[in-house]
Amino acid sequence: MILFQSVIPLCAESIKYEYDDLNRLIRVQHGDGETIDYSYDEVGNILQRR
Repeated sequence: MILFQSVIPLCAESIKYEYDDLNRLIRVQHGDGETIDYSYDEVGNILQRR
């Protein structure tokens, strides 16, 4: 589920933010192809950012 997308007009880069059903950030995708994924433990602590 994608809840928010912003466009930065100065550099024309779009950034997509994806959240899971518990509203935790799971992915940030930059217009240049860079993607950052997040994983969480059962109580909501971030386990990994890759």
